[in-house]
Amino acid sequence: MNDGHHELKTGLSFRQVGLFKIDTSEDSIRRRLEDTFHVVMRNLNDTVVSSYLGLSHLTRAGALSHHTAYSKVSFDDHLTVIWDDTYVYCHKSNDHELQRACYSGHKSRHRVKMMSLVFLDGYVLDLIGPFYGKKQ
Repeated sequence: MNDGHHELKTGLSFRQVGLFKIDTSEDSIRRRLEDTFHVVMRNLNDTVVSSYLGLSHLTRAGALSHHTAYSKVSFDDHLTVIWDDTYVYCHKSNDHELQRACYSGHKSRHRVKMMSLVFLDGYVLDLIGPFYGKKQ
């Protein structure tokens, strides 16, 4: 499309992705939905994430446009980025390996952690992770 928007096409009909009730096994519907979500995730990663996240999507001039009055006074013309982490607590999974990987003995809960690089005006430069609970 020439208006800057991207279409995510899977080539599957609504019946194929299981949005409507069809006579087939639940495993078959689950497999088709899983395949569809993987296609959508891959397309989002290729089109949106690569254009709006990561250190290479922004020039130095573009990065400096995210300076705030505070960062200009405190850090002059130096790029200022905050590196922060966020825990996302999750429910136990039926997938035994995933459940073990997500369990954090430190917090005694299942969780994953994302690391974020953020400019002082709140613009997210990059996200790193997820890091599973066991590896934190």
